[in-house]
Amino acid sequence: MNKNKRKAHICALFISKFDKEALKKLGCNTWNEVYEKIGNALDYRPSVIKLNRDYFDPYFPNNRQGWRKKDGYKIVKEIYQEFKDYDIEIFTEIQDLRKNCQKP
Repeated sequence: MNKNKRKAHICALFISKFDKEALKKLGCNTWNEVYEKIGNALDYRPSVIKLNRDYFDPYFPNNRQGWRKKDGYKIVKEIYQEFKDYDIEIFTEIQDLRKNCQKP
């Protein structure tokens, strides 16, 4: 199991919740670039980062449908409960998130 699973889910919540604002904060021009950047930083395939984002999409009012009909995994529910009320500034102040979502 990848030791960065929790971090990957936190990053996925960040990009799902803040959508285009997250794209800008991460310094990317496309979603594929975001998935690549986070995937490389956390040793995950970009497709896994995108899939993790899909699990959070039903919780937020973005234009993505995500996995609306699938009951969320325990880790998704836990991460959502822990971070759902954070605004984008709090997220970007979290050193661990900033360090791990952006490749140096």
